[in-house]
Amino acid sequence: MGGKERMAEFPPLVAEDITLEGGLGKSEAVADIKFSSVGWVAVTPQFKDRLHLRGYTPQGTVLTVRPPLLPHIVNIKGECIKGTVAYKTKKLPSLVCNLQKKKNG
Repeated sequence: MGGKERMAEFPPLVAEDITLEGGLGKSEAVADIKFSSVGWVAVTPQFKDRLHLRGYTPQGTVLTVRPPLLPHIVNIKGECIKGTVAYKTKKLPSLVCNLQKKKNG
């Protein structure tokens, strides 16, 4: 977005290498990788795997590795949307609904 003028001013991308050790398997994230001012991704290596990742960010920003904020978030991934790399997400039950069921039942 922004055309050639904006891209001419965009800082160069800088690589950063990250190594992570596997955790409890693909159903639980072992870490989050936070991209400065963009967002984060949860990383879920197989049990006992050692991952070597390389992330690219604009010069002047950083990648941060932190403990996972939502370690089980990967479990809401549904089936793959045909012809894309995206997934249909599962609808999570409402916490309020769960509390009401416990009270009444």
